[in-house]
Amino acid sequence: MKFWRATTVSYMSPEQVRGKELDARTDLFSFGVVLYEMATGMLPFRGESTGVVFEAILNRVAPPLLRLNPDLPAELERIINRALEKDRNLRYQHASEMRAELQRLRRDTDSGRPSMAAVPPPTQLGLRRHFRWPAVLAVCLDAALGITAFLNLRSAPRPRDVGVGVFPEGETSTDVFGYCGSPARRIRS
Repeated sequence: MKFWRATTVSYMSPEQVRGKELDARTDLFSFGVVLYEMATGMLPFRGESTGVVFEAILNRVAPPLLRLNPDLPAELERIINRALEKDRNLRYQHASEMRAELQRLRRDTDSGRPSMAAVPPPTQLGLRRHFRWPAVLAVCLDAALGITAFLNLRSAPRPRDVGVGVFPEGETSTDVFGYCGSPARRIRS
């Protein structure tokens, strides 16, 4: 079966598909799609057309991560599944929550401490593949940090431009900059 690879459609959240109001949780769903794709090499919601992809986003559960890549930690699957939650109230509410869980998973796996779900032991055939998931986890964590910064900057109030202008005697900001304005305050030195 040949799957149609959509560009942005495959990364849309259920609320985007329904045309509802969007917020930061929408971005976290899309980030979950990116993490899923990084961990498995496949999109979680695929189809031969936009309509089929939309139906999958709205009504289907993504194939289990560990079935596609059994060498990943079960905790990573739980984190990604929470990001892909169809009900945005059950999804991560803030990128910082997701970042904290990814950092905790990274700390636990780097230290050898078992996380909530133990990492499956490597098999002889899968030994090389088993050691690739820490790299995926590191990229996921870096991406989570970047998305957190982006969302914080995007939602932060923008400062108003404030400046002091010195205009020649009798000229206004309109004369100097070509836009409407009141006569500029003259500053004498």
